[in-house]
Amino acid sequence: MSNELQLKSLIIQNFRGFENFQINQLGRVNLIVGKNNVGKTSLLEAILLYANRGSGVTIYDILKDRDEHRLLGSMQDDESSYEEFFALKNLFFGREDFTDSTKTIVIGEDTQKNLSLKAQWYQRQINDDDIPISTPIKFEDISSSENPFPGINLRINNGKGMIYSRIDRYNRRISRIINDSLEINCNIIYSNKIDPQQLGKWRDISLIDGLESNVIEALKIIEPDVNSINMVNYRNNDKNTRQPSSYPIPIVKLNRYDKFIPLKSLGDGINRIFALILALVNSKNGVFIIDEIENGLHYSIYPDVWKLIFKLAETLNVQVFATTHNKECLNAFNKTNKNQTAQSGRLIRLGRKKGKIVATEYNQKDMQVILERDIEVR
Repeated sequence: MSNELQLKSLIIQNFRGFENFQINQLGRVNLIVGKNNVGKTSLLEAILLYANRGSGVTIYDILKDRDEHRLLGSMQDDESSYEEFFALKNLFFGREDFTDSTKTIVIGEDTQKNLSLKAQWYQRQINDDDIPISTPIKFEDISSSENPFPGINLRINNGKGMIYSRIDRYNRRISRIINDSLEINCNIIYSNKIDPQQLGKWRDISLIDGLESNVIEALKIIEPDVNSINMVNYRNNDKNTRQPSSYPIPIVKLNRYDKFIPLKSLGDGINRIFALILALVNSKNGVFIIDEIENGLHYSIYPDVWKLIFKLAETLNVQVFATTHNKECLNAFNKTNKNQTAQSGRLIRLGRKKGKIVATEYNQKDMQVILERDIEVR
């Protein structure tokens, strides 16, 4: 497997607050900063959607995370069965209703290497060979069309269009019709939630792939006494919680104790770094995304965390995208990047210019000036 980056640059068109957005050069590890509500999380969502090839499950999860998977307010009776589809407008720039002026979302490296999504109305008909076909129709022709339905036209790298009409957590049809060679291994850590079931899956894979030592190395940043880690299946008998009836919990063995103890008993920070590194090593030859990387971590360990991230990203051929609001975290990133190859780390600041979201890019030399002069770029 080549060590080429999944994305050397980035264009985003008509997605969320990005009308026509561009980053000219990305690195191995990319740190994104900027004020609140400037689009940092939306940028991560775009990269996730690109890596997951427009998966209906990913679309649903992105919308649900912001309470956008259902329309707010009243709807006409004939629209109620298409509620999830109409909620898709929240992903499009301007959040316009779906008419003939509906825009196309484009996310990718350039005009040739990208993912495009367009909301469209279709009618399903049977051709002369008794084969069902779907043809696009105009919005005003819906009432007079035969078997109309709303759908998404998905194209990857300008290839043949694929249509799917249901957007929810259970729709995995799209993953079966995408060529395996186009799929990108991608994992994400959100700022405010970690799924214990996902942790168990990540840990199993890291163990099989012989990457367990990297996880132990990460835990030692906070607790040097850690010598091993495992997962045990915990059965929850409390019917008043939403926790699954059975789920895995991480346990660790410390040199000073005879028995394993729950990882959670060591505090939020070590659990955060456990999830972070597990997701990173499971993103081998792909993309790792983390929102608000500083959450739960004390500023004193930022340098060690960044050193490990840079090392694993290079060793495992992972492209990292992270956001932060924290100045100590930013400074630690800049200091760590000083000792990397010229294109390893990139700092990207999102801001607004004439109402549009724009990116200011900082290379290794720029970052050292920022660090030395204590320039505010968050």
